[in-house]
This record gives sequence, structure tokens and C-alpha cells, in this order.
Amino acid sequence: MTLVSDNSEPGSNRDVSVEFRDTGKGMSPSIVGRVFDPFFTTKTSGTDLGPSICHELVRAHSGDIAVESHEGFGTCVRATFSVSRKVPASSALAG
Repeated sequence: MTLVSDNSEPGSNRDVSVEFRDTGKGMSPSIVGRVFDPFFTTKTSGTDLGPSICHELVRAHSGDIAVESHEGFGTCVRATFSVSRKVPASSALAG
């Protein structure tokens, strides 16, 4: 898992991305295009609702989720959220 914060321009909106990568067999473009479709699966059993639920949860929090995959090289799923307010450093770790 990789956590990326993008605040390249002072005063601009900042984004935070979480990436999940693997080095598996990857997916074809036709599968990537359907990965967030409810009930889409390449398996013989199960409903495979997980990706579509994740997609809806991320979108409900004004985020975006994308999949990049290359057959034979693995897959990256990236969820990106806009950070609209600053949290004071002293309260970020309080608790």
C-alpha cells in the first residue's frame, strides 16, 4: 500500500491517494472496464460485489477510484480524495 499526498501548488486543493498494487497476472482492458460493475466476476462462484461497493463508498465521500492493470505485470487500484481543510498538526495525532 502506498499513501501519496499531492499539494504541488500552494493554495490549491490537496489530494490524498491510497494505492493498492500487486504483481499478479494483471487484467485485460475488457475486464478493467467492467471491474466496478455490480455482480461482474471472472470466477465460477461468488457475487464479487466488493469492487462495486468500494466504488460507491469512495464516490460517496467525493473521491475517485481507478484501476490500472497490465496483463502479466499486475494491477494498481488508486482511491483519491480531495483534502478541503487543514488539520492542525497538534490535533492530528491527539487522542
